[in-house]
Amino acid sequence: MTIENMTKVTENLATLNLTDMETMFMFALICVGTIPTEPMFYDRDIQDYSKNLAIDVKVLRGVVGSLTKKGLVDPDFFGDDTPDGNVIGLCREYFWLHPEIDLSCEY
Repeated sequence: MTIENMTKVTENLATLNLTDMETMFMFALICVGTIPTEPMFYDRDIQDYSKNLAIDVKVLRGVVGSLTKKGLVDPDFFGDDTPDGNVIGLCREYFWLHPEIDLSCEY
C-alpha cells in the first residue's frame, strides 16, 4: 500500500468514534491484513495481529470483540468451512475505509 493510501486510511478512520487500540487494529487490518494484490482477501488471524502489534492476545480479542459489536469487522470472515475459522476481515459496510477496494464492484 502506498503512503498516500495509508494517509487516506488514517483520515477515514479518524471519522469514526474508535479508541486508540481499535484505531491501531483497524489500521493494521486494512494496511497489513490484506494481500497486496487482493485488497478483499484477508489472510491474518488474531495470533498474527497479536505478534505484529505486540498486544496480548486476550487484550486484542477484546478489541476485536468491540469492533465486531460496532459492525466494523467480522471475526470469522471466511465462515465455518475454513480450517482456522478465525481470519478477521472488514465488514462490507466499511469497505469504503480501504482506498484500494473498488466500491463499484459487487463483492
